[in-house]
Amino acid sequence: LGVEGIDFMSTYIVDEANQKVHIALTRINHENVLCQGKIGVLEVVIDEVPIGDPEDFTITTDGGIVLDNGGVVIPMSGNSTAFSVFSSEETLPIIAQVNTFLQGNFLPPSDYQLFSTYQMDNHLLRNNLLPIAQPFNTSPWNYTGNESFANIDDLPSDAIDWVLLEVFDSDGLVSIEKHAGLLLSDGRVIATNGITNGLRFYNLDPLARYRVLIRTRNHLDIISNAPEQIINGVLQQDFTTNANEAMLGQQVELAPGVYGMYAGDIDGNGVINVFDFNQYTNSGAAINQYLPADLNLDGNVTISDYNLYYDNTSLIGVDAVRY
Repeated sequence: LGVEGIDFMSTYIVDEANQKVHIALTRINHENVLCQGKIGVLEVVIDEVPIGDPEDFTITTDGGIVLDNGGVVIPMSGNSTAFSVFSSEETLPIIAQVNTFLQGNFLPPSDYQLFSTYQMDNHLLRNNLLPIAQPFNTSPWNYTGNESFANIDDLPSDAIDWVLLEVFDSDGLVSIEKHAGLLLSDGRVIATNGITNGLRFYNLDPLARYRVLIRTRNHLDIISNAPEQIINGVLQQDFTTNANEAMLGQQVELAPGVYGMYAGDIDGNGVINVFDFNQYTNSGAAINQYLPADLNLDGNVTISDYNLYYDNTSLIGVDAVRY
């Protein structure tokens, strides 16, 4: 377009209420010479993608006027040879596919054999207790993502609870990006945007290796024991096959050769101790509620939850998972 301030002037207005950015370009001192059939190309580059998917964003033109050096309007419509709106390049996201089981609501052999696969109970969903929006917007997570469903009928029929996936660098020291999703009864984590297996991440290098951390409301968080490679756009981590898939092997054996996350971290800080017990006692004998102290995820706070806490007292998560 030339040199700003000499050949053209530009301005923009951020319309936060409607989530729009209005951009105006005015070209002056133009000699009406077309460059390959175009007066100019407006290129829009998004440096940092907010919560959401690229397809959630659209770019439209409104009220555009192009004048020649004599002040005569140059018609523009559709793909006019005199005016091209913009060009763009799309960077495909990386899909993080993670599998995990929770100790609290893992079904015993007599139950999961009926399904021929290992399963967790979806009691919260069956009793309309599972929220339609991610619950990690409070301490200690303070996650501000807007992952949600329009209504409870949109939740998958096999949803267990919400989880928070966080991708770290290969050393497990630096958090790169995080998103909330739903944990299903078979251990898969899915997004709210229709992806059946995995969450989308937008700030990962396809050639780098990463560790995946999974957070829950009341189980001891775990992170990959070793950095994983991205293959064909997928970052995969299955914690269920071996305790050592998690750093320091911090998983409990739920069935022969099947592993899951320890129940009991009621306050979510990465340590199971007396502070978790205090939250349990403060919840009293709550019935039909969505509470962190409900360790077996049946909607009630009972002695069964205390037993899960007691068996895992004094467990301490690795540095990366602790707040």
